[in-house]
Amino acid sequence: MEVGVNYFKVRWKDCGGARGVALLSVMLAVLAGCGSGDSGEGTPAPVASAAGTVTGQVVSLANNTPVNGATVRTDSGTTTTASNGQFTVPAPAGDRTIVRVEANGFAEAFPIARVLSGQTTTLGVKLVPIGVTESVSVASGGTVAVPNSPARIVIPANGLVPVTGGAPVGSVNVTVTPINPAQEPSVMPGGFNGVPSGGGSTQPLESGGAMQLDIRDSAGTRYDLAQGQTATIRIPLATQSPNPPATMPLWYFDETEGVWREEGTATLQGTGSNRFYEGTVARVVYWNADLVFDSIVVNGCVKDDNGQPVANAWVQTEGIDYTGVAYDSTAADGTFSVAMRRNSRAKLG
Repeated sequence: MEVGVNYFKVRWKDCGGARGVALLSVMLAVLAGCGSGDSGEGTPAPVASAAGTVTGQVVSLANNTPVNGATVRTDSGTTTTASNGQFTVPAPAGDRTIVRVEANGFAEAFPIARVLSGQTTTLGVKLVPIGVTESVSVASGGTVAVPNSPARIVIPANGLVPVTGGAPVGSVNVTVTPINPAQEPSVMPGGFNGVPSGGGSTQPLESGGAMQLDIRDSAGTRYDLAQGQTATIRIPLATQSPNPPATMPLWYFDETEGVWREEGTATLQGTGSNRFYEGTVARVVYWNADLVFDSIVVNGCVKDDNGQPVANAWVQTEGIDYTGVAYDSTAADGTFSVAMRRNSRAKLG
């Protein structure tokens, strides 16, 4: 289902239970209406602070083959995938439950699941193969670049320290993996939500490309940039927008909270298929070139084939001419409110 919206707020009231199409400046694909209230505003159904279950399959983004032996963790439990990539793990209930998935040869993934108390949520996970891993001297620093990609990091001399403290070893393994959310939005860690540098509530984001950085020594100890040190990174341009901006804020992924946080700025450089956003960073984590997009709200309702409202349905918009995803769950009366970028097109599912 495709939705096009211009400068107004869409509100679907009672449609007599029939599916149809409304014309409001542009054509809107409309779900069946519910209820007869004036607002049509969807309020997420309450979720108890208990536990549920997440089950699913982990596959490689490269060829969709199952990933055996991947570690799947939530705040409630840990498991490993079977030979067919399938897993089942307990998880805390919530609208944004973080699931951490790690496997040899792949960038660590942080998909989001909506988990209901006492119920099972199905989650498909696609892992992005690592772009490149190279050994770098801590004393001299160096540049690590992904073959056939603009993605790279320039590490300063004596700029790395173990996360756990202590003296660094002589050399470390630097991993760089570009992420293309325009090609596959589900691989974006934590989804498309971020906290601006000034703080406040999370905002919907539009991505221009992302990249994971991971640095460890031979013992598996993680490394970060030392206090006061920065590295220069290049994030390959990956967007569905026909006119990417010349500058983009940089955002790092907060693994604990499962949300992006604004820190720094990157500029668009390069030509043709080798364009990239370049900026300096002070953390070894996932980085993303993002904009907070000007959003409107699509209000609607979900009914089943018998005309009855469907509660706890997962409703999502996915940008067509921008790279971003937003979602909501239906209330007891089947209503929802989900964001999309103003003056844009999106798929509604």
